[in-house]
Amino acid sequence: MAAEAKTFIATAYYSPTPDQAKYYTGTYAGDLSLNGGSGKASDGTPVYVGMVAAPKNYTFGTKINLDGIGVVSVHDRGGAIGAGDGYDRIDIWMGYGDAGLARTLAWGRREITGTIVDSGTSVSLDLENILNNAPKAGDLALKKLQAIGYNTSGRTFSDMILQFQLDYGVISSRTDAGAGNYGPKTTAKLSEVYNNFLKNGNTQIQKVESSDEKNLPSTQENFETKYSTDAEKLSENMATNFFGVTDEKVQNLQNFLRKSGYSTDNNAGKMDLSTLHALRKYQSAKNIGQTGRVDLRTQITIASDLSK
Repeated sequence: MAAEAKTFIATAYYSPTPDQAKYYTGTYAGDLSLNGGSGKASDGTPVYVGMVAAPKNYTFGTKINLDGIGVVSVHDRGGAIGAGDGYDRIDIWMGYGDAGLARTLAWGRREITGTIVDSGTSVSLDLENILNNAPKAGDLALKKLQAIGYNTSGRTFSDMILQFQLDYGVISSRTDAGAGNYGPKTTAKLSEVYNNFLKNGNTQIQKVESSDEKNLPSTQENFETKYSTDAEKLSENMATNFFGVTDEKVQNLQNFLRKSGYSTDNNAGKMDLSTLHALRKYQSAKNIGQTGRVDLRTQITIASDLSK
């Protein structure tokens, strides 16, 4: 495979152990089924730091230099690991047990650039510092949005993604599923628009003007029109964070979830698995995407509940 810079959607997985304090699915067996529990990759290699799962167009042993992370080697596959439109999906192994699960959850889903390097290149990945060294979720998307002409100053990431989705027909309404979320369809469309810009100096893709959205006010104005100002401010002061981090916005979220009937193991603002599960239960009950994040749709739903 010729050396070339590519965009990757990087997710993460880990190897569960029977003595963990917490499991993502709630059980050891469930996490084994989700992550694989043989201790070996698809090519028979025992799992190790620096191993990744990649689509079949990457032969086993392919080395990829991921920006801010280091050199990784392809040894594994996966049911959800495939090639996308303008990007490829990879899965980074994050270790064993509770520490591996914590890294996996804190990593989430990130867009990152990488270059195929010589197969003889040594693997080099610092698992302990991977969360600090790697680009944060949305960093590359922000650069692409800025490059194609979006003003990112003073706007939330969700609001910018929402505007892009409406501009390019990824969604037709602010209330559509996925509104404000940087998912696979939005990632592919942004890559398409950005790549056209790099090649031709313009996006070359016609923006879509929806009659439903043409005269809609901004997200901020929508909040103020539909919900009370107090409810809006409270919902904006709730958020998730990296696991183990204590944050006032996490505590606000925990207090809201507890009062809404969704208990968490702690209410002191420390982000943990119980908070993630409680938030997803709330999202499920409200028939919105179970993202485990206080995204735009969740924020609107919380504001609506608080205003009642």
